[in-house]
Amino acid sequence: MLIKDSFGISRPNLVDYSLFKPRVKEIPPIITKITKTDNSFLINIISILILSIGLLYLYLRFRERNEKDIEKQRLILNLNKYVNENIK
Repeated sequence: MLIKDSFGISRPNLVDYSLFKPRVKEIPPIITKITKTDNSFLINIISILILSIGLLYLYLRFRERNEKDIEKQRLILNLNKYVNENIK
């Protein structure tokens, strides 16, 4: 069997590729473990806990806001009373 190259020169083919068999790759069987775990319940519980902690924090802040306002007003009135007494 002769092969012609780009210059038109013929040269012999040193290997007959028809004698080689293509190598067949063995595909190992794919072992899949199907584990169905439903984590949505756990995620829902965690999100409810986070929301309840946040709501508790907001409620405590709201409740203490009124007490802090009253305390600030009391301190201002005491300061005003102190200044008025010491100026006279």
